[in-house]
Amino acid sequence: MKKFLIGLVIVLVIVIVGLIFYRPNITPAPADDKTPVQISMTKTDWQNKLLEITNLVKATFPGEGIGEEGSRPLGIGKVFNFEGTNGALVDLGVGGASTNEVAIVMSIDGNLQVMGLPVDGQNRNNFLSGGSVTHSDIIDIDTDKLVIYFASWGALDAKTVNCDLKAYSWDKNNKVFVLDQANTQILRTDYCKTSQPQGDI
Repeated sequence: MKKFLIGLVIVLVIVIVGLIFYRPNITPAPADDKTPVQISMTKTDWQNKLLEITNLVKATFPGEGIGEEGSRPLGIGKVFNFEGTNGALVDLGVGGASTNEVAIVMSIDGNLQVMGLPVDGQNRNNFLSGGSVTHSDIIDIDTDKLVIYFASWGALDAKTVNCDLKAYSWDKNNKVFVLDQANTQILRTDYCKTSQPQGDI
């Protein structure tokens, strides 16, 4: 009987120790992903908002002659989706003989806004795009790198060209564009290699 009790105690001790150190390998159930699905707007979607965009840019750029006699109709250029936020380059229908004035319009929380880029310490929200054989300005999108870039070059003579480019990425938390140093360097090198005077200077 005594041996039986001792054996029973040993078994109980083993069971208790096992329960103390047992850690079941339970994989927690995945949490529901409540991140809203961001749908990219097409060029047609933006064209359907032209009236709203026209009212927006006329209020943003008073005195520019947008939508007035002698101006061109507004046009939707390239459209993009950066970090879930839709945007478009909008031709404002005004500019010089060989340039168009362009603005960046984005849909933020369901509202259209004209967005600026921090150029040389100032928030710039309209840009010239176009040029001649001796100079050029361009604002464009790189959809692979998810940046907007503004570039310009000017020919001083047949062999000398001043060239610059700055790239801006979207800060989705603060909902602003910020200078992207890494992509500025990459895109500037590529752009300025191909920016050469055309024709007679």
